Amino acid sequence: MKNFILFLFLFISFLSFSQKKGKVDPIGSNDIDILIKVQKRLTPDGSGINDVFLPEFSEKPKNYSLKIINKYNEIVFETTNYEDSFDGGNHHRQHFDVLIEYTDNLGKTRNSKTNLFLIR
Repeated sequence: MKNFILFLFLFISFLSFSQKKGKVDPIGSNDIDILIKVQKRLTPDGSGINDVFLPEFSEKPKNYSLKIINKYNEIVFETTNYEDSFDGGNHHRQHFDVLIEYTDNLGKTRNSKTNLFLIR
């Protein structure tokens, strides 16, 4: 039990130290140099908030690919231009899978998967 408590304390201390140094990955890896920010909801109602799905990158990604897939495993949106956005098209309230692939500045291919919920 003492070892577990010591491990937990060291792990929390490590996370705290890593976050203070500006890292966002809990492993503390130094090879992540492009950060992606995505929203989880899409509300294309003209309010200016979450009207389109557009991932934000800390730097311009290379070899970028974005796919948005519906519950029937059909690709409803696909682009290789990181400035293209998805506005929901003619789809109604539903969940989508979002697949993002890009090459980071170290030449490593990165894959990211998340979910998007369309609300109309």
